[in-house]
Amino acid sequence: MIKELKCKSALNKVNGPYPFNYDLNIYRGCTHGCKYCYALYSHKYIDAGDFYSNLYYKGNIIPILDKELSLLPRDKIVNIGGICDSYQPAEKHFKLMREVLELFIKYRIPAIISTKSDLILRDIDLIDRLSSVAYISIAASVITMDNSLVKLIEPGAMAPEKRIVMLKEIKNKTSAGTGIHCMPILPFITDDEKNLRRVFACAKDAEINYLLTSGLSLRGETGTRYSAFVKDKFPEIYPEFIKLQNKALKKEYKVKLSLLLKQLYAEYGLSPDYQKYIDAKLQKQLTMKF
Repeated sequence: MIKELKCKSALNKVNGPYPFNYDLNIYRGCTHGCKYCYALYSHKYIDAGDFYSNLYYKGNIIPILDKELSLLPRDKIVNIGGICDSYQPAEKHFKLMREVLELFIKYRIPAIISTKSDLILRDIDLIDRLSSVAYISIAASVITMDNSLVKLIEPGAMAPEKRIVMLKEIKNKTSAGTGIHCMPILPFITDDEKNLRRVFACAKDAEINYLLTSGLSLRGETGTRYSAFVKDKFPEIYPEFIKLQNKALKKEYKVKLSLLLKQLYAEYGLSPDYQKYIDAKLQKQLTMKF
């Protein structure tokens, strides 16, 4: 089901240790169906039913965004699609992102876009134009290169190989930054060295500017759904997964994972320091004359 939703504002102010100042979501709900999705809570605010099957598009967002961006300082970064992927299948029809990107070009506002889809390549002309007047980074969310796992964990999302190809094309045809969000790392499913090494190797091959990692958040409905998913599809690891609720064991697990990631970052010459890259690009943008 797809319905129109009228919004009162387009940009949401974000507080916290993030590289962006505002969040922009043109959809509510997401058909990727990721079992670990942390955004399930967002549908409760509008009594919208199931997050995965009830999709809402913000039909009036363009004029509202136009006004809000016109008032935004050029050193404020907007994260596009932090809650719901802006390039999920519905975007093929609504084409809202083309109008959104036109506005970012108009006001020279820096942006970060994270997606699991190569539909973003439809707008590579606009991304190229924006990258010439403002900072923009395109990140692919990739937690595994194993397609059999992806079909279970992210059933509605595109194959990870296509996401890597998308990053390479963005890198080759625009001045945009590129990154990989290996987030979240799933305990006993995607946290083994072999799996993470494949992700890091693909990141290295794509010559990305940064690679971010984070653990799994199981707040609210996400915890209930994800735990049931693990019990059903990965019963052999379920007991160990439940044990991680113990604070001492969870701390020990995090230390081991952190050491492995530190080794891989060093071995593949990749950086998790997205802030340093952003600051350098943003400073260059602010000195540009038009």
